[in-house]
Amino acid sequence: MDNCKYSNNVCIDGIKHEICSNEELKTINKTDGKNIPCMGPKCGKFEEKKEYKDERN
Repeated sequence: MDNCKYSNNVCIDGIKHEICSNEELKTINKTDGKNIPCMGPKCGKFEEKKEYKDERN
């Protein structure tokens, strides 16, 4: 899920948390102001990071 442009990785107490930063998705889920986990390609708003696309070519 590191390849989603909305995924932010946060390490808390040695545990990696992948947080979604897409404000539109937070509004749809009525979670404004709260962190929601990144769902990766299963998410309806998933967009691949440009640098990951370039690495594959």
